[in-house]
Amino acid sequence: MTVQPDNRSLNSFPLVSLSVWVSLPFANNLILSRFSSFYGMTHYSPFLYRQLTRNLLVFLLLLISLTVSGQTIRYVSTTGTNTNPASATSWATSTTNLQGAIAVSSVNDQVWVAGGTYKPGGNGHSNRSLSFAMKNGLAIYGGFAGTEATLGQRPTINPTTPSATTLSGDVGILDNPTDNSFHVISNPAGLTTTALLNGFVIANGNTSGVY
Repeated sequence: MTVQPDNRSLNSFPLVSLSVWVSLPFANNLILSRFSSFYGMTHYSPFLYRQLTRNLLVFLLLLISLTVSGQTIRYVSTTGTNTNPASATSWATSTTNLQGAIAVSSVNDQVWVAGGTYKPGGNGHSNRSLSFAMKNGLAIYGGFAGTEATLGQRPTINPTTPSATTLSGDVGILDNPTDNSFHVISNPAGLTTTALLNGFVIANGNTSGVY
């Protein structure tokens, strides 16, 4: 599990770019060899080589961008009306069901959560045993105003400007800690650092008593 207070890039393009550049000379030589054989050419110019290199790079970067664009972002807000978290793929179609959005997301997906207070099981229950749970390969970001189109547009979050998004265990009677959630977040065994929680205030858990 990784919990971060600030923005973090999830891309690893340097490694991808390295593999692209390493493979280009071999690919170009193969293509030029076929091209020269077809047209009876015995030599080819550096200009043609550079053009093929550029075209191959553009093609490979396009494939990379298509792969990245396959990532799904699901949106959660306190005003969301969507009861199907799987289809909460914009702020306009957001859901209040944070755990539901986590559950239907896949590896490399993201969940964006707008400012507000979210409680395990929803804001109207009193079951102390319910908790939020993270998921391997999933990045969960809080602190949004609810209008952002990119992660970089999210308001600044730091120790003097805390996130506006709170995960709270204040279930049951409000402001009565004796009936608060045992655990606000309880992660499954085997959770790794590929699970990311970024930009949240976690409050009001209470593990006193027998549970």
